[in-house]
Amino acid sequence: MGVWDEITVKRRLSSVNLWCVVGDFNSIRCEEERVSTSGIRCSQSDMRAFNEFIENMEVEDLPIVGRRFSWYKPNCTVRSRLDRILVSREWLLAWPGSTQMIMDRCISDHCPIKLQVSNSDWGPKPFRSLDHWFHDPSFKKFVVDTWQEMSIHGWGAYVLKEKFKILKGKLREWNYNKFQDPMSSQKRIVNMLSRLDKKEEESSLTEAEWSNRVELQNQFWEVAIRNESILAQKSRVCWLKEGDMNTKFFHLMINWRRRKNELKGLYINGVWSDEPKVVKAHVKDFFQQRFQEQPQPRPALDGVRFKVLTSEQNELLIAPFTEVEIRSAVWECGSAKCPGPDGFNFRFIKEFWGTLGGDICRFMREFHNKGRLPRGTNSAFITLIPKRDDPRCLSDYRPISLVGCMYKILSKVLANRLKRVLPSVIDERQSAFIGEEFGPKRGLRQGDPLSPFLFTVVAEGLTGLMREAVSQNSFCGVKVGSQQVPISMIQYADDTMFIGEANLQNVMATKSMMRCFEMVSGLKVNFCKSKFGAMGIDSGLAEGYAHLLNCTLLSFPFTYLGIPIGANPRKKETWRPIVIKIQKKLSAWKGKVLSMAGRACLLNSVLTSLPLLFLSFFRMPASVSKEIVSLQRNFLWGCKEDQRKICWISWDRVTLPKKMGGLGVKNITRFNMALLAKWRWSLFHQNDSLWARVLYSRYGGGTNLCAQSSSRRDSIWWRDLLMVCGGLEQDNWFERKIKWRIGSGARARFWLDNWTGPICLASVFPRLFTISEQQNHFIQDMGSWTDSSWVWQLQWRRERFEWEIQLEQQLMQQLLECSPRAEQVDSWWWLGEPSGTYTVRSAYSAITSEVVVGSNNGAPNIIWSIPAPPKVKIFAWRMMSRGLPTVDNLASRSITISDNDALCVFCKQDIETDYHLFCTCSVVDKVWKVCLSWINCPTPLPRCILEHFNFIPGPIYQNVQVEYWRTVWLVTTWTVWRTRNLCRFNDNSFCFDSLVKEILVHSWRWLSSFTKTFRYTFSQWCSNPGLCLCRLGA
Repeated sequence: MGVWDEITVKRRLSSVNLWCVVGDFNSIRCEEERVSTSGIRCSQSDMRAFNEFIENMEVEDLPIVGRRFSWYKPNCTVRSRLDRILVSREWLLAWPGSTQMIMDRCISDHCPIKLQVSNSDWGPKPFRSLDHWFHDPSFKKFVVDTWQEMSIHGWGAYVLKEKFKILKGKLREWNYNKFQDPMSSQKRIVNMLSRLDKKEEESSLTEAEWSNRVELQNQFWEVAIRNESILAQKSRVCWLKEGDMNTKFFHLMINWRRRKNELKGLYINGVWSDEPKVVKAHVKDFFQQRFQEQPQPRPALDGVRFKVLTSEQNELLIAPFTEVEIRSAVWECGSAKCPGPDGFNFRFIKEFWGTLGGDICRFMREFHNKGRLPRGTNSAFITLIPKRDDPRCLSDYRPISLVGCMYKILSKVLANRLKRVLPSVIDERQSAFIGEEFGPKRGLRQGDPLSPFLFTVVAEGLTGLMREAVSQNSFCGVKVGSQQVPISMIQYADDTMFIGEANLQNVMATKSMMRCFEMVSGLKVNFCKSKFGAMGIDSGLAEGYAHLLNCTLLSFPFTYLGIPIGANPRKKETWRPIVIKIQKKLSAWKGKVLSMAGRACLLNSVLTSLPLLFLSFFRMPASVSKEIVSLQRNFLWGCKEDQRKICWISWDRVTLPKKMGGLGVKNITRFNMALLAKWRWSLFHQNDSLWARVLYSRYGGGTNLCAQSSSRRDSIWWRDLLMVCGGLEQDNWFERKIKWRIGSGARARFWLDNWTGPICLASVFPRLFTISEQQNHFIQDMGSWTDSSWVWQLQWRRERFEWEIQLEQQLMQQLLECSPRAEQVDSWWWLGEPSGTYTVRSAYSAITSEVVVGSNNGAPNIIWSIPAPPKVKIFAWRMMSRGLPTVDNLASRSITISDNDALCVFCKQDIETDYHLFCTCSVVDKVWKVCLSWINCPTPLPRCILEHFNFIPGPIYQNVQVEYWRTVWLVTTWTVWRTRNLCRFNDNSFCFDSLVKEILVHSWRWLSSFTKTFRYTFSQWCSNPGLCLCRLGA
């Protein structure tokens, strides 16, 4: 047993949760933690083993402050981070501000390392509107009344600003009086419940005490939901739905975010400082200098030609703002985005648009007329996001501006207008066009909706310089393919790539253009991040050119916009960074503190975020897909490296859509195909764009999306792209989902393309195709216009037989409604969407329907809309998919149980199976009869789980009644399952009356919490639940 295994075993055998492991581990976690002048690479297996040790120990590597490395070789040829402090997550919940500081060393080769807890006072916390306020019935009335009672006079912007300021103070006071400390309220309720539980152990509770306990449980539920909402909002986790009480996960995510983003201190003039006053003064000076305009004249690009707006476009930009335009801009802003200095997020603005909308529209109209903003409207918080794991100076942070809602609405409206006109003036090379205060006089704020568009306009200056350089032969670009498409520069936002011949003239021209752009725009080129690469020239000459440009030499493969350029996508090494990131995101601790519903959400969130760029560009190798699926499966079912758990339902069913009986987790291979197929679609619809012209010139074709063939000389990327559109064993799934929408008929082939239906005419009428003289003709060549009418002119190689003439008549009958339309352009139509436009979602559904054959025998889609917690819906899905660990399911997986333990815990007569436990057990059958007696329905229930679920009692007929009855059904099965587990594993005694009471309590709680129309008190529900159900919708 190795040292890692020994420590891990001790950790698991220990009952202590607060763990802190400190020392020289003699291992590193990643290559960035070691620098060697010899260039020897670190052992990947050692790093993997150390990371697995940290994962299995369920500990966290604390953020480091101070130095970057903790060990230095005496001859200074190697420096590494060998020493570290690892703490358990329970430790972080107790001391969330823990950090490890690497201090200066003396004569030792190791640096001292100190565990410290930061309690620095960085100032008062700003006001933030909280989403849980909307759950309080008095909140909306309070806001509306407060807003309408305010009487402020002045111009619109001033009135709106002052109203927000007053409302902020009122809400702060209302929140304090209404909720105070939610944690103390929760503890008080728990203490009262504990006293009732102790009393029940000695004697039975009276009806009043039992009702009091239910009321306390309801109060606890409300406080818990409120706490979960607060934690979810603070954790910034958008993919996880509330309702499953994943509070520990939210706590851990909040602490993780704080540890990652917290400014713990800075190196100021070479000295580490964590004193708040010193750090705040340094930050203010830094950004004041960065955004301060230097009083010096700038040259202008008078000799450079740019595209200009038309008069109609100019009128569009300066037209008065409309209420529809303003409202649309508000609804485009993310509801959960972090607010600015005013403290109000856009969920608040949207919820109260009826109250606030008039003042907001008045402010916008007056700004359009006068162009003035009151002081402070344009103010913003600057939040510093670390660019690296161990930030030490301000250049290691990315400043993001959090602007107030007033300015953001104005900026969003202006940005939307610019977005409509910029494509006509921006060059095709720019592909991205998809305390005391100080005012910035230069630079662009990240976080301002208008900033990306303004930067696009500024970057057009560099494009104009390149156009002039190429036209004057000062810069020689490259020409691609048979059509000699010229490329000299590619831009995506602030990432620019110059492409040209590797000679001194181009290097000098590049340097001149960048220097000129700096002088004209006031922006600076970051030469530290810039690289120079060349192919086919001497390495010494390449190094000289790089030195001339003040940048480093580029090596292949290199990363550009997150894509490894020059790497082989069919090798596992290319995908290794993605697999490692997924591994980190699907950590075992997250699976431990998340419900199964939360784990399923995280799987889709990780799949649609981390590898999305790779999946959109490269075809994933089968070995990589298998490895990622293994990570997903183990995370979903709670498996670890050394602890295998049963996967109760096949992965094929898990990855089915919910409407087909699956869990809705995306199949990564099918998702990859849907993303890649979009290239083929875009290749046709954007055929005039630069990237499409390059591909046409390099690979040819493009007339037919599916008929394009490849050669061995083509790139791996292009061959994989063509293969994907055949995809499922080369059966051309893509071709069956598209057809031509005929215009003039100049681009679609009469016989070989789909334009009359999902199958081409050559397949529908193979005999006629064989004898046709126009087999490869386009539609426009198959007839002519006569007096504004289209006449088909089909030509045959020989005289037709009688039965062939009948086929021709059938063909002509089919063509009656498919005549060309003059002066219109042929276009592809995607059959998976009503709009005819390709979407990844519809393509994924199409591929899934191609793969899945047979009827759906799993859980019905309706279970996901039942008013219930997400984890209970997952339980229902597992139950209906035969994925619960019942005795018969355990036996089918070769897990033997004694005869006595195999019996049903309720009736003690039959072997436990899922259908027996929930349907045929005599005890559970009595429970169902009690539920049916509430609505006076003595009808016997079906014996199959799916039929049992679909059975609707006679008195229930309204849609809302059916929905609420299914909630009662789900509560009953969930309570039976929980009681079964308590009896089987905790040796609890079974009480029939307690089980029925628990069903009453949970059903009322779920209906009250997860629906809006259920308004009955608990006493009303308990006295006559059937009457409450039957009155709904009546």
